[in-house]
Amino acid sequence: MALGSEDIAGGAGATGAFDLEKDAIGISELPSLDDRAAAAFVKLKDSGANAFLRNNALRDLEQCAAEGLIRVAVNLGSIHFYGNFGVRVNHVKGARYWAQAAEAGDDFGLYNLGICYIQGFGVGKDKKRGVALLEAAANKSYPKAAYNLAYYYRLGDEEAEVERDIAKALWLYYRAITLPPVVDPLGTVAEEALVNFRFAVRELRTELALGASISDRIEAIKEGMATARTGTFTPDFFRKASEGDTKAFGILEGMFATSISAFMEITPFLDGLDKLAMRREVRKAASGAYSAT
Repeated sequence: MALGSEDIAGGAGATGAFDLEKDAIGISELPSLDDRAAAAFVKLKDSGANAFLRNNALRDLEQCAAEGLIRVAVNLGSIHFYGNFGVRVNHVKGARYWAQAAEAGDDFGLYNLGICYIQGFGVGKDKKRGVALLEAAANKSYPKAAYNLAYYYRLGDEEAEVERDIAKALWLYYRAITLPPVVDPLGTVAEEALVNFRFAVRELRTELALGASISDRIEAIKEGMATARTGTFTPDFFRKASEGDTKAFGILEGMFATSISAFMEITPFLDGLDKLAMRREVRKAASGAYSAT
């Protein structure tokens, strides 16, 4: 259940998915919990319309959370925020449990509490604090946190006190694309990050006013295609590309394409004569795995 989304004004194709993660743990994962907590979750799930059983189960879970079982606190946040299992919706209580998890360094808690502050769900709206929490979650390799941080760095945000930094935005998109999914088995965050990554490269190419001739970048583009999923890219690489380094930018253009043909399909910014020139150069340079056909 997405509670909110925003599109960046003025950034073609740039979007943020500022929604909360709904389920931190499924019933099938209960064996990984403390026995009391697992039993309480089962009791809550099976309580149905029986308020007495539901309240008893919640008391047991709240006791577990008070004793420091952070995964229980995370899930209590989701239960109260969304009103799961017949529990009354309470955004304030949900955010409070996510805050407990965040204070313990839990990546899920950091992410959801960050979104709460950004959107003003259950807490006073504070975008600066929310972004700081997303930063902490991204530093723990949480893909959606990296994706949403890229939203801010791509254009900057005065209210959140974030200065525009396209190199950092590209790095964060790259992280969101390549990090293992956490609670995103379909990989939708990676797909959205890839779309935004490509648009950001398009914007950067325009800003850098790179020339129409790209024949000198063909090899770099090939290198990008060959190494994007196996190579190790650092923030310094994205900084170098954003500053107009020809080879670095060529690699950037070729990232996440599996062939020259695929590259041609994902570069809508190569328009008019520039695109025709690109096709001519590709046909001359393409061979083997980099077939232009």
